Amino acid sequence: MQRRAPGHPAASPLRRWPGAIVVVTAVVGTILAGSAAYALVATEGSSAPASAPTTTTTTAEAAAVVEASARIPAAETAPPAADTVTVKLWDAGRDRPIVLTVRIPASTARLPLVVMAHGYAAAASDYDTLADALAAAGFVVASPDFPLSSSAVTSNPSRDITAQATDVSFVIDQLLDPAGPVAGAAARIDATRIAVLGHSDGGVTAAGVAFDDTVGDPRIGAAVILSGGAFGFPGGWFDDPTPPALLVVHGTADEVNPFAASQALYDRATGTKWFVAVDGGTHVGPFTTDDSVGDVATLTADFLHATLGGDTAAASRLAGDAEAGPLTLVAAA
Repeated sequence: MQRRAPGHPAASPLRRWPGAIVVVTAVVGTILAGSAAYALVATEGSSAPASAPTTTTTTAEAAAVVEASARIPAAETAPPAADTVTVKLWDAGRDRPIVLTVRIPASTARLPLVVMAHGYAAAASDYDTLADALAAAGFVVASPDFPLSSSAVTSNPSRDITAQATDVSFVIDQLLDPAGPVAGAAARIDATRIAVLGHSDGGVTAAGVAFDDTVGDPRIGAAVILSGGAFGFPGGWFDDPTPPALLVVHGTADEVNPFAASQALYDRATGTKWFVAVDGGTHVGPFTTDDSVGDVATLTADFLHATLGGDTAAASRLAGDAEAGPLTLVAAA
């Protein structure tokens, strides 16, 4: 997998999909709240989820069809807070409906994109505090609700890690398409600065998108993995000579996913990598409802600004960020 260096365009910036239909469901404000129920993340060496990644083929005729588009106000007339748009996407080639919430800060500059992957039987809205903080820090934040695992769209969620990795790339395709479902989004996103962030099963999904050679997306320049791991995909891991930068965060009192899963992920990774513990942090709280969400958000924002954009001021703050509140720096390389 050929990967661009952060700050430079990928050799092949966009992959085309058989088709996409989108229906706008809400503008300014998120919908589909759901209760979170977090199941065990697979441990190292466990079998992959039952659903395998679906392969799509490229066709010139099947362009994305837009039933309705969400209009983003011009940056100079938008309020200081991020504009929030929720749309329904449909990947026609894989018959996958995806509810997507996008936060776009008011800015005249192109901004980095972060795609956030929720955990099993959770919902994108469970991470609103973290997503809002990242948008306030100058990121376009895209939060999909995956069709089989989100509590916001199904009452009977199932694990779907491998297919979700392809969903993440599909979301990126749609947001970078000037004729895509969120009108104006492509003009506000810097396509050379894209990151993926995920928690629990979403962390495994995000790790696959960043580092697995079967589903890896060469546009990813950095990955933030919150209580995740490197397993569940059929390909090889960390074979890219220019891998994305990696930030791993895990609570020391995680009752669902062992701390060792993140340690193994960090140990196997190559390239720039940081590993931070949340002292006393459980599986869910540090990233959703605990006071430490703010510390995690600050650390994440500075890490992404430093690694995606070469922000030296952000880089200089990282060591302090990693020791703020209940956070402790475990290792960095």
